[in-house]
Amino acid sequence: MDNPQKIVLLATVGVAVLLAPVASIHAGVTNGNFSQNPPGIGWSASGNVSFSDGVALLEGELNDDFGMVSALWQSVTLLPGERILSFDLIMEKIEPVPGGETDTFTVTFGGHTLYTKSSTQIGDTYSETFTTDVSSWATAPGPYQLLFQLDSEADNPPVLTSVTIDNVHFVIPAPPAILLGAIGVGFVGWLRKQRMMLR
Repeated sequence: MDNPQKIVLLATVGVAVLLAPVASIHAGVTNGNFSQNPPGIGWSASGNVSFSDGVALLEGELNDDFGMVSALWQSVTLLPGERILSFDLIMEKIEPVPGGETDTFTVTFGGHTLYTKSSTQIGDTYSETFTTDVSSWATAPGPYQLLFQLDSEADNPPVLTSVTIDNVHFVIPAPPAILLGAIGVGFVGWLRKQRMMLR
């Protein structure tokens, strides 16, 4: 005969998996994977910004004596429950002479700075998937401006910095299945205790 404790635990875990919905990705970030035609649709851009192969590329200017600001932005209205912003980035630099200028990449949402990284903080190439919770201050639906910006300084010797952006989206977190699992484990412990008391 099967162990009743094992049966209860397996059943509880199964219910947890069935009841826990998958986190939903917000379609309100227009063309967040830059795959629509034209690839820059839904976005506004200034400076040295281009789109190709399903990504957005922000670049500085290697020989610019005045510096350059390359920016990419759009207006986003949040749906109820949305709180997590996520995007992929690759930051690369070409530094002909060590100790050159500092270029800085910044991400803001509704005027709040969410992310910043300078060329002095990376090696030749840096990449990550960045996620952050905006719910502590983004309490209204919006709209909010989502802005990606690369500031290139005009110092010498120069540094050419580029930032590749992809998979920009907001996520509604799925209710965790951990609670149901904990209930199952607790119930198994209660059964074990009852059996010990009846011996």
